[in-house]
Amino acid sequence: MHPIRACLHSCGAPIALLPMTVAGTLAVGRAAASPSTPAFSSLETLPVGLPSLSGPKSRGAAAPSAAGQYRSTSFKTVRRRRRSHAAQVTLRGGIGLGSGLLRATRVCYERDIVRNTLADTPSGYIQDPRAHPAAMPRYDSVSRIGAATLEAMDRERELLEREDLAYPGFTTLRIQELKHIVVNKASTKAELQHAADALREELSALREVIGQEVEKPISTQRLLLLKWQQRQQRLQGRESAFQVSRPSTPAFRVVAQADGTEVIERPGRDTPRAPVDETDDAYLSQAVEAEELSPEALIPEKTIVTTVDVNHVRYLLGLTYRRLGQCDEAEQIFFEMLADDVTNVDAVESLLELHTGIEGWTPRIRVLLDYLDTQYTKAVEEGRLPPACSPSKDPAANAPCAEERRVAQGPDPAPTLTPSLQPSSSPLSSSVYPADAVSTAAGANIARTPTPGYTMLPRVAPVEMALSLLSDLIVEAAAHKCSTDGEGAASRFFIEALGPIVQALGRDYGCDLLESLFRAVDEQHFAVRFDSKDMSPEARKFALSLVIAFLKALMARRIHEMLPESTRFHFFTLVKLHAALRSAGRVHESYKICEQLMGLYRAHSSVYRARVGAASNAALRSSPLPAMSPSPLGVDCSSVLRASAAMRTGATAAEVGVGRAAAEASAPRSPAADPSRALAVAPESAVEEAPAAESRRLSEAPDVLDDQDANYREAFFQYVNDRAHDSPALGRRLCMEAMAEFPLCAAPWETLALLIHKEDPKRNLGDAIIAARRAMELEPFNVRVIVTLANFYKAAHRYELYDRMMDRYRLMSYMVEEGASEADMVATADEIAALEEQTPKSQDLVEEMGRPMKEFLERMEQATTYSMPIDKEPRAYQDGPIRFIAQQPDMRPAEVEARDEALRRQRRMIESPQQR
Repeated sequence: MHPIRACLHSCGAPIALLPMTVAGTLAVGRAAASPSTPAFSSLETLPVGLPSLSGPKSRGAAAPSAAGQYRSTSFKTVRRRRRSHAAQVTLRGGIGLGSGLLRATRVCYERDIVRNTLADTPSGYIQDPRAHPAAMPRYDSVSRIGAATLEAMDRERELLEREDLAYPGFTTLRIQELKHIVVNKASTKAELQHAADALREELSALREVIGQEVEKPISTQRLLLLKWQQRQQRLQGRESAFQVSRPSTPAFRVVAQADGTEVIERPGRDTPRAPVDETDDAYLSQAVEAEELSPEALIPEKTIVTTVDVNHVRYLLGLTYRRLGQCDEAEQIFFEMLADDVTNVDAVESLLELHTGIEGWTPRIRVLLDYLDTQYTKAVEEGRLPPACSPSKDPAANAPCAEERRVAQGPDPAPTLTPSLQPSSSPLSSSVYPADAVSTAAGANIARTPTPGYTMLPRVAPVEMALSLLSDLIVEAAAHKCSTDGEGAASRFFIEALGPIVQALGRDYGCDLLESLFRAVDEQHFAVRFDSKDMSPEARKFALSLVIAFLKALMARRIHEMLPESTRFHFFTLVKLHAALRSAGRVHESYKICEQLMGLYRAHSSVYRARVGAASNAALRSSPLPAMSPSPLGVDCSSVLRASAAMRTGATAAEVGVGRAAAEASAPRSPAADPSRALAVAPESAVEEAPAAESRRLSEAPDVLDDQDANYREAFFQYVNDRAHDSPALGRRLCMEAMAEFPLCAAPWETLALLIHKEDPKRNLGDAIIAARRAMELEPFNVRVIVTLANFYKAAHRYELYDRMMDRYRLMSYMVEEGASEADMVATADEIAALEEQTPKSQDLVEEMGRPMKEFLERMEQATTYSMPIDKEPRAYQDGPIRFIAQQPDMRPAEVEARDEALRRQRRMIESPQQR
């Protein structure tokens, strides 16, 4: 039998076949054996059906069984054919087919998923929209008018509200579009030229309406809002009309005809309906954008065109000319802006950028500054502008400006709180470290130093504004140089840029430029030192490198020699450079700078000479300090230290008694909170008043650095602390010198306490405690000294005293931060000073004796907490030590099986007599 016939006979159903010719049989055989037969998926079973050609099939009871047999036989045949890599053919026959014609037809299951976007969810929707089209919702798309309106609204919002395009005054949409072209970096020359011509037209139109009231153009967004509001009002009126009881419509009406007859019409069916567009409800079928607004609804907003609006267009025109390379036209436009408004910052900045980018820019900057000075003086004389705030000319009337200037010049905010050396009864005579300067000084001066009231920002002259902008340009260029080539290249850039600029500007503007440049760099310095919480280490290092490069350039160029107050400027430069180097971690590099700073101050300060003279006289008449000799731990040194302080300052107090009496008579005396502290307060006031009395006695004129004693003292203490880390011997010697020069400052005592404790922690602990207590007596509000002394007590096993002192330390820190009254702070300081006498050693002795047991119990608790078996199984060795990690029986090694068996046998032998 032919293989095709055998395949068809295997189906099991009564099938009649047409007689086939030889050619047809060969064609079908080639088609069945061809490898190009369409392949079907293994998961898809296609039925092979051949309708009978001899007549209709019988529909008797044997039909189901025959169909089942047909399906099973067909499935087995398909699997057999796939395993034998034979071709599968789906045959379809019919009455209209010719003899010997068999066509392979693939059944395609298509699903329309383009229009249907809903998933098979329990929401009730059908997946195929052709089956149930009424169940599918129809979404109305946005109309063309609506899409165009939305695009226009987005465009207007971008032009009017974007940060680099927004303008609060009067402007138009065309001006904003031209601004977008000017600001866009991808604009071509043709677009910029077109923008320049258009801006010229807008400028000429605005000049004609200066001072007049004009209507602001209504934006598309506001227009759409008005239309939407009108639609809502009409809908609300329509709903209100339905709520009113209207007369009911009759079921029919009688209509008289022309011929005299009457016709009954039913309104719902017989009455001809009018088109929807001609009725009152036509707006319901229209988009909101198609609404027609009444003239009463279009009430535009009115504003007055000012010179600022005209200068806004001029500025855009000047920027356009700058981008086109037409510098002369741009300069002319900017000078027109300054002619109308001499305080226009945009025009000054653009002119500075022009003059620093074209040939011969240095003299033209001088021309610009002279023009600004002339125009501003003329405006002030005419009364059009108020005079500027000049702190250098009137320091009494502009105290806030002078105070701000001193804060900007000092290296730390703490020294600027006391700008001059004045007699004070407060024990807070100095600060220890820059980090503690603010908190230390704030607690003592919060109740007495009022905050300067700034009712408004200080007025600045246009020349100062121009110099500030010029300094920003220089700093920005130097920062770019520093980021690309390093600190040395930035310093060289400052040297090469400052020389020609200062020489061209001369003494008239050179000093002001250096001051502005100094402040611009100082802003970066302060931001790095005090506002660097959110700053990355790389950014902090870069900012410090820029500051150091600028200050080194000033030192290398010797700019201070060109200024009127050369010594003061040189001292400020050294102070800033020393602080910047220490902040950058370059402590060893700061040693030479600090030595120059101290030498310059000592050579130009009568305060230093008077203090050294008073200290030498007091040293000659006093005995050595007995408190620094090695002593046992329990010796009470407070009385010894107070007596020694009184002996050292007795001669000084006697010498300046007359000056002190005169000072007390002229100034009110601050009340003392505690009479027992009078002995500690009196020497401080005597020593602080000694320089003034000595200067009056010697009739010496005050030198130029007399008011910089706080900066010198801070730098000196930092220098002593830094050198003590390098060499203990040198640190000890410098501490002695600092104590001799500043006998009432706690910084050298604290440094000495840390130094001698570091040399020998066990042997020198008592001396370190004595030195730390001396520091706390000198500055009872210094929280750092309190912490140092508490740590020393902890090292001496005075744990109860340590805990109590740390509690008082937290209280003192809170009081300093919150600005408590001085009386409360003095009372807390007295409690801290009396803690050693009030805390008995017996409690510390008991705690010390039980400390090893306490530590052992803590270790055992930790061991039992974190070493318990996970599954809580009984241990094999009962309470004995665990020698093997065995949490499961099968984890135990084979070597210990005999041992385990022996232990279990012993346990059974012990437990059996007990059970009997």
